[in-house]
Order: sequence, then structure tokens, then C-alpha cells
Amino acid sequence: MAVVYRVHSSRLWALFHWNFTRLLFPERMTLDDGGVSLVFVHYWLTPWKKVDENVFFANIADEKLSTGLLLASIQVANASGGDPLILDNVWKWPARRFVNEVRRRKSNRTQASP
Repeated sequence: MAVVYRVHSSRLWALFHWNFTRLLFPERMTLDDGGVSLVFVHYWLTPWKKVDENVFFANIADEKLSTGLLLASIQVANASGGDPLILDNVWKWPARRFVNEVRRRKSNRTQASP
């Protein structure tokens, strides 16, 4: 069984930008054996209303890491042309590890398939 990787948006960024929803419920991106998923809550008063988007490994077209001084943005594009999964305001070091792990697992799957 493979390790599950998770990254989430920075709560410190949410605090400085007075974003109460992201302070309580940061956006989370998860990498597991099936693919990449993104979960976020739209409004802090309704935490039971959340969006869960998923891109399977077979459908990942591209993964992109945009870094700044301390924070980064992760974008996972869908090969079917759907909306990409975007996670902003992640600390740069966990974001880099997450994208490198996505690339590693994606390349292992393409090499293993005949």
C-alpha cells in the first residue's frame, strides 16, 4: 500500500488576509493510489457543503508548480479538458514534494503499463 500525501493551504496566509473560511477549513489536496483530489469548503457557516474534485492518474495531463518567495500554487490539469485542480497559497517546500511525488507516481504507472 502506497503512502498518501496531503498538502493544504496556509492558515497563516488566511489569517493575514482575514479569510475566516480558509483559517478554519483550509483547502486540501490529496495524492493516493487512485489519483489527486481537492476538497474545499465554500463558506465557514456551512461546512457540510463542500466540493470534492478528483483526477485519476490515467487522466492527468500535466502538473504545474508555481512558486513565490514562501508560498506556491499547485495545478493538476485534466486530460479530458475539464477544469484543472488548483490549490493556492501552499508552503513552497511541501508543495514541491507533493508535485514531485505526483510526477514520480505518474511516470511509474506509464512505465509499468505495456
